[in-house]
Amino acid sequence: MSIKNIFTALMMGTTAVYAQKDSTIHELKAVTVTATRSAQSILNTPRSVSLISNKDIKEQAYQNLADLLQKAEGIFVPGTFQVPGSLQTLFIRGADNRQNLIMIDGIKLSDASTPDNGLDFAEVSLNNVDRVEIVRGAQGTLYGNSAVGGVVNIITRKPNKLGLHGMLNNTIGSFGKNTSFWNTQGGLQYAAKSGFYVQAEATNSVNKGFNGVLPPATGFFINRPKNFFKADYAVKTGFTGKDWDAYVSWRGVRQIADIANGAFRDDENHTLRFNRDLFTYGFSKKLNDRFSFKVFGGYTKTERKDFNDSSLISLTPIAYDRTIFDGTYTGQNLTNEVQLNYQQGKFKLVSGAGFVQDKMNVRTDYVNYAFNFSTKSNYDTVGAKMNTAFAYVNSNWQFDLGKQQLLIEGGIRAGNNNRFGSYINYQLGASLVFTDNVSLYGNIASGFTAPSLYQSYAPERNFTSRITRGNKDLKAEQSLSKEIGIKALVDDVMQFRLAIYHNTVDNYIDYVY
Repeated sequence: MSIKNIFTALMMGTTAVYAQKDSTIHELKAVTVTATRSAQSILNTPRSVSLISNKDIKEQAYQNLADLLQKAEGIFVPGTFQVPGSLQTLFIRGADNRQNLIMIDGIKLSDASTPDNGLDFAEVSLNNVDRVEIVRGAQGTLYGNSAVGGVVNIITRKPNKLGLHGMLNNTIGSFGKNTSFWNTQGGLQYAAKSGFYVQAEATNSVNKGFNGVLPPATGFFINRPKNFFKADYAVKTGFTGKDWDAYVSWRGVRQIADIANGAFRDDENHTLRFNRDLFTYGFSKKLNDRFSFKVFGGYTKTERKDFNDSSLISLTPIAYDRTIFDGTYTGQNLTNEVQLNYQQGKFKLVSGAGFVQDKMNVRTDYVNYAFNFSTKSNYDTVGAKMNTAFAYVNSNWQFDLGKQQLLIEGGIRAGNNNRFGSYINYQLGASLVFTDNVSLYGNIASGFTAPSLYQSYAPERNFTSRITRGNKDLKAEQSLSKEIGIKALVDDVMQFRLAIYHNTVDNYIDYVY
């Protein structure tokens, strides 16, 4: 059965735009890289684009990426500004969490072990983040899977001062009686005249005493505080030459959270541990005045451990529910890509090819001693893996029409997925710059979202129907996005946008767990 999801809206917003200059790095004003995979003025780009600068990140008391994104128009992040550790998911222009692509330096950030391959934004810190670029609308041609509602690209910093520098910040506070939080952030960076640099940053968060459980009208109430511990690490080293740049990096997340037994239900010994390790690399070189290329990639591994020991249900007399659950959920993502850029005058062309692999595994063990019942689950034999190979090309041409500038863009992406076969994505767009600060734009673009590994492979069966949770016959969602809009840059500081867009998704997956 084919299910179609249609979303049409008018969106208006403003964004502050900043530029920075220092002795070693010069950042162009109001320029996006994510929207076209090459440096392009926001006004000339036929997309709705927002830039969140390093200055904005520093001046605002944001705890994580979700708090930051919540301020942008067209974006909704449930779970922001709530109890630390709350699940945070991203919606862009009505597209849900699995239909939006999140990247760090161009490398996909997701969690293949979750039911929908979605990312919990509570885990993404702002360690070593230079800026964030948000591109709204389908970006399947340039970025492939999940880029239906939009793309968020987190771009990490490089040292902007020579020598050794460091920083240390501490935040201590309370959200109410018997609660506390303590956040410590520290970092070091070193940059040499030769172009070598190394930097490291760490954040440790301790949150105690929070509890979203309400006492019942009758019955036993434990009232155990829910604590949350989180540590984030970021290390990056590289070398910047005259015409080339190389780097390797590692980001790590370690979380421990106390979990309630459902909405407003207490549990004194249920914990959830989450670990992520993300390794990335990149090498870019300018070959001559026309050609440049880069090779980049990354590997990420996630592990989630869910453990719920036998729970206390009564003090008089002391009694336990005599059930134990132990689950381990792991996910892996491997990405390797090569990109070639060509520019001749006001004509630009970007082409590339790559390979992406996702894997996941689940091991669970449930025992109920009261009813002498136990069950186990292991995904080792189901082969939960997805491989995607792809190639793309995208070009734009800018024409001078007196005082106006016209930019025309077009691109196509071809790929093959081991789950649902070959696919084609395309995009067409144009922008007309009336003055130095105002432009009119429009675009049409396609995209797709592959079923998650869990949705395709989960072997658990319904007790009555014996139907498995996973469905290998699921097709990829196919989307089409149309948009027209106007944007203006006021004094190179404030960006104004007004857009009307229409999104259609075929083969929409409405998954019931």
